[in-house]
Amino acid sequence: MSMTERKDEGEDAFLETYFEAGRSAAPEPPTDLMVRIAAAAELAPASVPRRRGRLSIAAVLGGWPGIAGLATATAAGVFLGVAAPQMLDLVVPGGSGVDLGAFQPGYGVFLGDSG
Repeated sequence: MSMTERKDEGEDAFLETYFEAGRSAAPEPPTDLMVRIAAAAELAPASVPRRRGRLSIAAVLGGWPGIAGLATATAAGVFLGVAAPQMLDLVVPGGSGVDLGAFQPGYGVFLGDSG
C-alpha cells in the first residue's frame, strides 16, 4: 500500500469517538488567569517602533564592519575564481602544490566518448 492510499475506515471510526469527545468538552481557563492577562495587556506599550530596510539588514550582518568583511571576502573569492591556476603563484608563493588539471574532465566526457 502506498502512502497516498486510504487506510481501513475502521481505524478512523475508532479514533473519531475520541476526537468528538475532545471537541465537545473545551477547557475553560481559570478566571484569575484571565484577569492577570488583561492587567498585563493594559500595562504593555501600544506598539514598538521597527526599523525597516537597509538598517535592519546591516544590523543582522553585524553592522558596517560585518558588511565590509563580506565585501572583502566576496572580492577575494571572485579574484581566486577568475584567476587562472598559473596566476595563483602571485598569491601563494611556490605554487599551490596541487595539479588542478587532474580534476578537470576532458571534452570527451561531455560528448559521450570514453576518452
